[in-house]
Amino acid sequence: MTTIIRGCDNFDTGRFASTAQTISSGGALTLAHGLGSTPFGVNAYLKCVASEQGYSIGDELIITPAMSGDDTTVNRGLSVVVDAANLTIRFGSSPNVFLQLNKTTGSRALFVNAKWNLHVRAWA
Repeated sequence: MTTIIRGCDNFDTGRFASTAQTISSGGALTLAHGLGSTPFGVNAYLKCVASEQGYSIGDELIITPAMSGDDTTVNRGLSVVVDAANLTIRFGSSPNVFLQLNKTTGSRALFVNAKWNLHVRAWA
């Protein structure tokens, strides 16, 4: 007997998409996702709100929740802790939370926090 597994029947019990979140060095966010269970997938992305580093307003850049930096004294990136009720986010404490690549040159670039918003999606 063949078993057909469809996402809507077995895996996709809900989706969450945050509103635009302000990025603040060393700051924390708690987002209630309302999924009723711990999400098995989380996606974080930055949305450009003021042009910089070759990016235009409205550009979306998927990021990996992780610490990044030039050395062990630089605290950049973010962490996301998930549970059945919330997504708990902590931003790195460096003045520029994100170090990404320039869109046009590919060189490393520090992003100005105020020129980007964080958005998070989760699914359970």
